[in-house]
Amino acid sequence: MNPTFNNIACFLALVGANLMTAYATSAAPVRIALSVNGKSFHTYDMAFSSDGNQVCVTGKDINEMGTSAPHLILVDRARQATLWQHMIDLPESVATAYPVQCLIGKDRVYLLTNDDTSLSPPQSTSSTYLYAFDLHGNRLASMRLAVPGKSQYGYTMAESSDGVTVAGYTMDADERNEQYGTFTLFMDTRLQTRGIPLQRRNGAFASPFSARLVEDSLYITGTFFPSTVPTDSLGSFKASRVKVNGGYVWSTTVAHVEDVDVRFAVAADGTTYALSVGADSTTLSTIGPDGKARAPSTQRGTYCSVGSLARYGDGVAAVLKPCKGKPNQLVTIPPPTGKQPFVKAFPDEPLYVATKDALWGVLSRDTKGKTYLTTGVYGEL
Repeated sequence: MNPTFNNIACFLALVGANLMTAYATSAAPVRIALSVNGKSFHTYDMAFSSDGNQVCVTGKDINEMGTSAPHLILVDRARQATLWQHMIDLPESVATAYPVQCLIGKDRVYLLTNDDTSLSPPQSTSSTYLYAFDLHGNRLASMRLAVPGKSQYGYTMAESSDGVTVAGYTMDADERNEQYGTFTLFMDTRLQTRGIPLQRRNGAFASPFSARLVEDSLYITGTFFPSTVPTDSLGSFKASRVKVNGGYVWSTTVAHVEDVDVRFAVAADGTTYALSVGADSTTLSTIGPDGKARAPSTQRGTYCSVGSLARYGDGVAAVLKPCKGKPNQLVTIPPPTGKQPFVKAFPDEPLYVATKDALWGVLSRDTKGKTYLTTGVYGEL
């Protein structure tokens, strides 16, 4: 059987016919032009609404000085058009800001950012900001998260029945050591804090990382640092699950990570992925929601970095950057079955890939730098 069709059959059995029916309105991939410069716009996150009808994209245009403000875009797949977009004004005393996540809720669109006071890391401190817009693009509220510590960094957020939950970490430092801890913050619909932040001072994950709030748990993977480490510590690659209200569940070492570049992702069920590139190979490491590591999948291939990573069917989809100035490649990688990754032909150069259930979205640019968002359902990528 053709490997692609075999993957489709497995995935259909997994998600069920009802889910595919819900997305049947996308009979063919939809390609939508976006008014951003694909040569300078750097995408940090892209996400579907719960019904799959809208997509939020967040990133920023990095200027020659290295500064810029976050950019948030809301796209309607059915109308095949951008509904609205905003440049976020930097707060006072902030030199640059980095989008972390965009989220389309029931009646709001949220944006989580990490803001730095300086472009020079030793002198810079970081704070986390949360913004809320209605579905028409009107800004409803914004708030700097009130979390103790010299620097705060947001991991991820999720909408709750009465507001939004944010998880992140803090980092304090002196001349010799760094101190790491994590926090969970509960906010109402006005972005006002409910109660005091829940803090854990037993270490944290720092960049690169990926995190997701799933029901009562935070699943996170990336570079882990203990509570106190020397300033030159490199950390170690791990994956963990902790309860939103403070309880520890499990922690597992992420093995078989190559030594050139690595990208992490957390799926909607808590499965964590690490895709790393070495000198002449790529390795996919997977840890299930139960904390058990699965057999890695290593394939031959020469790449320099991983641009983005998302679950796709029973494997992953990724944007890989070849070396020596060659265009990016979009690939799908199955679990370790001996099958080779599939390099996907795409009309433009892929920049970012995101998925939700059976849906996928790819941000790409043509040779003139014009940016497009293409979306479709499993089997069309």
